[in-house]
Amino acid sequence: MLRAHVCICVLRFLVFLDRFLLHRSRLCISSIILSPTGCFSDVCDCNTCPESLEDDNTCDLARSTPYLDSYTDENSCECCQVSCQPCTPNLSIYQEGSRCAATDDTATVEGISTFEACVAEAQSRATSTEDYFFGYKADATGGKCRLPADATSSQTDCVDNAQDFDAWTVYQLTPDCVASNLAACGSPDHTQYKKKRMCPGAVKYADVESEYACAFEAWSMGKTRFGFFSKKSHCYIPQDDDCESVEDATANKKKWVVYDLEWCEICTTVTGELKQEGAKCKKQEEQGSKSLIECAELANEIGASYFSMKNGESCWLPTENGVLTKDEKQCITKQVGSTKFNLFEVVDC
Repeated sequence: MLRAHVCICVLRFLVFLDRFLLHRSRLCISSIILSPTGCFSDVCDCNTCPESLEDDNTCDLARSTPYLDSYTDENSCECCQVSCQPCTPNLSIYQEGSRCAATDDTATVEGISTFEACVAEAQSRATSTEDYFFGYKADATGGKCRLPADATSSQTDCVDNAQDFDAWTVYQLTPDCVASNLAACGSPDHTQYKKKRMCPGAVKYADVESEYACAFEAWSMGKTRFGFFSKKSHCYIPQDDDCESVEDATANKKKWVVYDLEWCEICTTVTGELKQEGAKCKKQEEQGSKSLIECAELANEIGASYFSMKNGESCWLPTENGVLTKDEKQCITKQVGSTKFNLFEVVDC
């Protein structure tokens, strides 16, 4: 009798278990993501963090860097996704004589009157990995900055529907993980050209009150030189292209300086590290006018470890009849002194 009762209980338990498992399997089939127990979960259907980003191809690595973004969804589930952080952009002129169309998404920003400030605000809005376009109008009484809300509206209003307007220029910010001028330089580089001089016919930009801001302003107008009056922090932009007649300009102005303007060079492979001032290789040949980085890259191509620069603009390599000298150490052990030359070593960026 007892054995029969036990058998009945076991049978009932097996029937119950069978119905439970059938019901549970139906729940699992209608779900999306496997839970830790092996069944599918109807609630937490978000992604979990991968162990590594090495094999992830979500992001364009030329424009952005990947990172893991953790968040809690509306079901209180801990989720994770791979997001792309745009790299510091490269700044360039997209179209001169062009203005972004004024729309609900694109407007002239009040309170911004310098190109430096306009670029800074544009960078704060360029938050995607797409190119961002914006407009600027340089003016001695204060510039005007027209900014779209985001990259999408910038394409529409500053490129597709841009308006012809001589006084304006459309600029482009392109996320660049390799050769961003804003990342490498921060602002256009400027070096002293002549002290106590001023370019003839230069126009004062009263709202520009630092050398860096003045450099930005001059660059926005395609200038290669500008003047700065440090006593009153005034920026002077020449009317001619390169201020060649600076020698004839007003002299003996103690606080006036004319600057050469250019973006600093961006090293992507190799560059030159100063090895010895006032020295050159004993055997060397001229390669023409090159920048420091261009000369270093040329030396690297032929397997040279050293090169010389004459007056900072002429590149010389340790070659004979175009062939690298057998004893390259002659650049060190048999170097020749010369005030016009500097000796450099090829080094990685």
